[in-house]
Formats: sequence, structure tokens, C-alpha cells
Amino acid sequence: MDQDIKEIFKMVTGISELELNAIDGYFDDMQDAEKAIAVGQKKWPKNESVVWDIFPMLMPSEWSRQVHNLYPAHCRELVDRVGSMEITNDIKEIDLSYGTDVEFCAVMKEASSRIPLPALHVRLYYDAFNRVVGRPPIMPPEVQSRMESDISTVEEWPGQAKEEEQQIKANIAQDWRVLERVDGNRWRKKRDKND
Repeated sequence: MDQDIKEIFKMVTGISELELNAIDGYFDDMQDAEKAIAVGQKKWPKNESVVWDIFPMLMPSEWSRQVHNLYPAHCRELVDRVGSMEITNDIKEIDLSYGTDVEFCAVMKEASSRIPLPALHVRLYYDAFNRVVGRPPIMPPEVQSRMESDISTVEEWPGQAKEEEQQIKANIAQDWRVLERVDGNRWRKKRDKND
């Protein structure tokens, strides 16, 4: 959060510096989400209103929180999913629960810290990281050579690789990330049955 905004916020709310520092990351997340929405509205003008309404869906998930510096890419992917859709009047819900590349990378990072990943999973992690960051991850030489020696498996079975990635992303789905149509072109976070 900008220092001037911090000072104004402290003055208006009476919040202490310590309390403000504790919530500072949330303001950064909001700015990242707002920026992704603004860019998305320009990129996807036909879906400008639903891109605007996606804000609640950009709340960090358990997985995207683990890689905070990649959170803007997480927001961009969700905005692009909505923006690129063909949204007709008969569509009543937009399901964005499927895991993003950032969430996938967080899961692969966590898994690789516990067990050695099979070459196929290393390659999927490598490709997802490359899509998110725009460059491949830095890997230990032994992991890189193992991945390269088994690359033929991914190239020979691209369907299996894609299917495996889709299954992992389905397993980390965020059920709360569903928009429902309210009225015409207005959308909101789908309400739980308990709401």
C-alpha cells in the first residue's frame, strides 16, 4: 500500500501501524485484482460487465496465497477465462472453480517438497510455471536432466499429459468460485444454500 494512503487510512480509522502492517498484504491483493479487472475490461470489451463483477472470485485461494508474488497472474487467468467466454442470455452461472496455473504450481511445489515428482509431473510444473512467469523455473541439474531424459514420454503422450494436468486442477477446484447471473448483464458470487 502506498505510504500516503497508509497515513490517511491510519488517521481516518485510528488503526495502529502494527495492525495496518498486518492487513497491508490484503490491500496489495485488492490492487492486483483491480488492475487485472481494468486490463481485462479493455482486453475483453464484449464481456466488460462480467469482468467487472468477477472481483469476489479473485479472492486468494489457499494455494494462490502460497505464492503471493504470482497472485497477479492468478487474477489475470481468471479474468481471461471470463473475458474470453461466449456469454449468451441462457447462461445462468459461470464456473471458475477449476484450478489456475498459479494454484497448480503451488500444489506441484508442495508435492515436490515431500516426494520426488515423476518426470511427467515435473514437465507439467515446468510448463505451467513458464506460462505464469514467462520463463522456465530454475531447477537442480539432476531434476532438469531427468525431465529432459523423459521428455519423450510427454511428447509421445500429449493427451495423457493434458489429462493429468486437468485432473490435478479439478482436484484443487475452489467450489466457492462460481458466478451467478443476477439480472441481465450483472453477476455476483453464487450464494450457498446456507446464505
